[in-house]
Amino acid sequence: MNTTGIEKEKIIMMLTELNNQLDELEVELHSSTEEVSKVWYDSQDERLSRCDQKLEKLEGDLIDMEQGTRGNRKSYPGKRVVKLELGY
Repeated sequence: MNTTGIEKEKIIMMLTELNNQLDELEVELHSSTEEVSKVWYDSQDERLSRCDQKLEKLEGDLIDMEQGTRGNRKSYPGKRVVKLELGY
């Protein structure tokens, strides 16, 4: 009967150790996921900033092109349009 008490104590000690290890793992996983999410957020923020800059440049080019075509009614300013015919 004394051996069952010792076995119960061993099992409780093993479960306590396992619980402690799981707590440590949880803390490490939490800090790791926080770091990964911060890196991901920063990379997405950088990508959005680059897209914003490109969009602003395109909008500026479009405004410049519209202002240039108001005085000049060519559909392709400065370029000659070539008509092509299909032959069989």
